[in-house]
Amino acid sequence: MRSLILAAALVLTPLAASAAPAKPAAASAAEIARARAEGDAIIAAAGVADLFTNVTDGAAIELRHNASGLVCGFDPGPGNEIVVSPVGPRGDSVSCTSHPLDFEQTVFAIRDGLNRDMHMASAVAAIQIVYADVKPYRGRGMTMSREGEAEADRPVTQAFQARDGGRDVFILASVAQRNGWVIKVHITAPLDKAFEAQLFAGLAMRAALMKIDEAKP
Repeated sequence: MRSLILAAALVLTPLAASAAPAKPAAASAAEIARARAEGDAIIAAAGVADLFTNVTDGAAIELRHNASGLVCGFDPGPGNEIVVSPVGPRGDSVSCTSHPLDFEQTVFAIRDGLNRDMHMASAVAAIQIVYADVKPYRGRGMTMSREGEAEADRPVTQAFQARDGGRDVFILASVAQRNGWVIKVHITAPLDKAFEAQLFAGLAMRAALMKIDEAKP
């Protein structure tokens, strides 16, 4: 996503104290209109106009889950989708899937009475069932923490490598809790892009939590 790429650049590129980062070019009216139209199409395809609001105001698509405050971000293009779980009250378990770079990333908002650690255990069990030859990822890693953040508010993350369709893949699950909702980020990427995938997943989680905190009454 463009916003995440910009944030990644700011994280990875040291800046002199006197240097101001270049501002990204503002989206044109035509780009915003195209992004809003695609956002409307994603909502219509999933039949979730009662659950999501199109809050797109730039070239990237932004769709807000009204109940949790989660804002799902998408770059325009194929493969973007929203899924609503048929289990439990409608809208209490939703996910948004996008494809930044050559990754597959899904962000979930779930309200089911289970806590962060229970959802992490469930995510790990699912990964071990779905993928072949799963083992903990031992390569270069990174974490994103916020100064002063309470342990209960901090995302927990586990990363793996596995075989999938004849290729080596990196798989990461990150889970946090906010305002009665569990927020989960799942990303799959080629194994040689593991560091970049961790960066994208970390930024996606931080962006999700920031939007939810902003939406809190």
